[in-house]
Amino acid sequence: MSVTDRPTDVATTVVTAVPAALDRIDVEALRAHVVRLSHIRSPYVDIGVLEKTAAECEEHLRATGLAVRSLPTSKNDFELPTLVARRTGTSRPRDVLVLGAHYDSVAESPGADDNASGGAVALELARVLGSVELPYSVDVGLFPFEEKPGNLAGARLLAAGYADRGERVLGMVSLEMLGFTGPDQEFFPPPGDFLALIGDLPSAALVEHFRAAGERWNPGLRVVAAAVDPDTQPDAKRSDHDAFWDEGLPALMATDTSFLRNPNYHSERDTVDTLDFAFMLSAARTLLAGTLTLAAGSGVVVGPEDVRGAEAASLMGELSAELARTYDFVDAGDAGFDPASLGDRGAFFVARHDGTPVGCVALVPVDADTAEVKRLYVADRARGHGVSKRLMSALEAHAYGQGFGRLRLETGDRQPVAIALYERLGFEHIERWPEYADSERSVCMAKRLSSPYDSSQYPGAKEPE
Repeated sequence: MSVTDRPTDVATTVVTAVPAALDRIDVEALRAHVVRLSHIRSPYVDIGVLEKTAAECEEHLRATGLAVRSLPTSKNDFELPTLVARRTGTSRPRDVLVLGAHYDSVAESPGADDNASGGAVALELARVLGSVELPYSVDVGLFPFEEKPGNLAGARLLAAGYADRGERVLGMVSLEMLGFTGPDQEFFPPPGDFLALIGDLPSAALVEHFRAAGERWNPGLRVVAAAVDPDTQPDAKRSDHDAFWDEGLPALMATDTSFLRNPNYHSERDTVDTLDFAFMLSAARTLLAGTLTLAAGSGVVVGPEDVRGAEAASLMGELSAELARTYDFVDAGDAGFDPASLGDRGAFFVARHDGTPVGCVALVPVDADTAEVKRLYVADRARGHGVSKRLMSALEAHAYGQGFGRLRLETGDRQPVAIALYERLGFEHIERWPEYADSERSVCMAKRLSSPYDSSQYPGAKEPE
């Protein structure tokens, strides 16, 4: 798939297929999976029961027609399989999106919500993916040993293997408790009827993609999305996605918020009759929409890179040429950017499509509270695909994580598209600071950074107490 094809054949095909694919998710199949999985599934109670559960899950995965691997996973003198079903990508098979759920439970609970609900969604999404073509691969994983003292052994085994095989993880979505709704809700705004998408700060673009996909394709479900710092919000780590974070990979948890909503958490009361299957169906639709539309949403991956590298220099050269054409001046070909200005708290982000760099942006510290957005650029061949917003999402998450409270930027009056973008992102016009005081063409803007919990990118979320 090439960015230059607007829209690409693959993207067009996928977008056309989204409504039919969402309609193929069967609520009765979800219910049947939950019923089948809702019993105590702890190796510390009866390893034989869990082995039988794994065998039944493997049978269902193989029935989808996907290629299934069973990876022996050992923990605490027990061995159980990590199951992985792959929909192989047509043009980018080594780029992989991972959907995963754990199939074990605690010893005290039948675990209908935790996590028969997540397992059911994984199995049903695998079935639907069996008849959908995508440019990238999708792995649907079912993990043992998520519950303590399992230490996420199944998810860790899978996460560590991608680099060894030369594969790139586009993102991982942990399907963690997707079946409970209720009037009460802690931490987030009540009522407890929404799907939460929680990522770490480097996963902000992945979180935003799934949120936006839900908003477009499944607007009836309220979604609360946030990128957080797990060091200050440790509850955000409590599922299999944390194994991917530990590998430095983008990941998020999709959840009904677990014990923050469900009073039956980890108890004998976590039973099938307490679940809301209409909510589970809707959550599955949002997650499938996000899975399918990575192709339609440009398939762009954003991450920090070395500003002194050859590809960064190439992007800066393209930007210099564009600025020269726009403002009738010539610079040294580096867009006037000093790599040393990044310091310890700054960063340089590159957007890549199918491995090819198509855009960049830099965050340059100004003082303890303020950082400056510099050199936002998207190649002409990639414009119109939301790349600028993805770059800015990554930059703002990094800035917040570094403790900056304010962003500022300078652009020019001959760049109305850029000005409009910044205004949509919440930047307001300000007086020119001294560096640009005599530059009549300069347009200076700024915004206060708030926690991702109440940023405009993550509507509906609540700042933690």
